[in-house]
Amino acid sequence: MTDRISPALTPEEWAGVQTGTVGIVGTPNAQANHQLAALCLYGQPFGFTREDVVMLRCVEVVCRRESLVEPASSMASLADRIAALLPPETP
Repeated sequence: MTDRISPALTPEEWAGVQTGTVGIVGTPNAQANHQLAALCLYGQPFGFTREDVVMLRCVEVVCRRESLVEPASSMASLADRIAALLPPETP
């Protein structure tokens, strides 16, 4: 399994996106690219949703149950990467 992928934006930055007051400052780097990807996909019909993450986690469980370790790991990794592009879950 790879290292944990941290969210692209902090909860505070997502709050700024959702209220229209976000401002990402800095030079292009890996973190800035991660943030920009999240912002570009946010709210778009071709973007990702929490439901997509849940579906991938379900596929992961089925793969593990069938002893398909490599596909299960791939599904877990994909779910983690997509989840990192989404705003935090609201209670």
